[in-house]
This record gives sequence, C-alpha cells and structure tokens, in this order.
Amino acid sequence: MKKPESKRPWWKKKRERQPTGNSDHYHSKEWKSFKRMFWAYPQNQYCIKCMTPRAKGFQVDHIEPLPHGITIGEFLERSSLHLCQAMCISCHSRKSAHEKTR
Repeated sequence: MKKPESKRPWWKKKRERQPTGNSDHYHSKEWKSFKRMFWAYPQNQYCIKCMTPRAKGFQVDHIEPLPHGITIGEFLERSSLHLCQAMCISCHSRKSAHEKTR
C-alpha cells in the first residue's frame, strides 16, 4: 500500500535528520540543565567569534571536538563550563565544517 503523497511543495518538505552518535544526549535533562547554567553567565551572551549579541538559535560549542567514542553524558560528568563557548549559527557552522575537513 502506497503512502499518501504530501501536499507540501518539494522545497518545503521536512528533511530527514541524520542521527548523530550523541543526538539523544542533546535532548536529555542533564544537557538542558547544563545549557541553562551556561547561558546564565554574562560572557556567554555574545558569539565568541563575531561578537553578535545572543539571539534565538545560538549554540553551545565544544571548544575541542568530543573525542571519538565519548558520549555527552560522559562529557558532562567530567567537564565544566570552561570547555564550551557561545556561538551564533553561522560561526558554529563554519567551525564545524572546518573541523570535518581536518
């Protein structure tokens, strides 16, 4: 039996998100609690690269990429706020793309 076709035009269809190894952890209570603490600090109210004031869509960036095989849960157990920085979406995307080419 065929699925009914979506009435959305092709350019508005939802994209399937590719799961990452840590994607479940980013929705955990621990990560949300960590983010609340992180955003409470005044130095995290601006993008570390371009100094744009914090707005919707700002992201918590790991200063160093997570070592292969470590989960967010393990990261949170042994980390502190100084291992992360605030970044706007465009700066974070550029940094992530650069890290993937290494």
